[in-house]
Amino acid sequence: MTILVRFFFFFGFFFVNFWFLVFYCCCCCCFLMYCVIVPMPMNLQAPNNTGVLVNGMLNLSCRVESQGGAANITWSATTLDGGAISLPEAVSDVNGFVTVSSISINNINQSYAGNYSCIAANRASTVSQSFIVSVISECVC
Repeated sequence: MTILVRFFFFFGFFFVNFWFLVFYCCCCCCFLMYCVIVPMPMNLQAPNNTGVLVNGMLNLSCRVESQGGAANITWSATTLDGGAISLPEAVSDVNGFVTVSSISINNINQSYAGNYSCIAANRASTVSQSFIVSVISECVC
């Protein structure tokens, strides 16, 4: 996604209000400059489809590398028939360009089986990754 922004010059000065990191500009005439702002991509790593035993512990972690500003990570989950799953508050850790968000659920039961999504957003873009959590009633060893 690119955004076209106009900068107007006035006696050699220009007034800019932007917060993106990368932009390309070209001068069309003496008093007008067009800039195309290119958002920085984010690299999102979320769990693959996973299974957990009933009464066990479910630990999920989502990691995002973002050079376009700090990323805010949120979680969402729905049951396989579309109902909402209430998730505990996530714990996030930001270290430079890397943000990690984790959730843990103790004493898991069948109501936690469903589609989970990790959504990362910053000023430049939003990315998400979805996966399925299955709850296994007994060990098949």
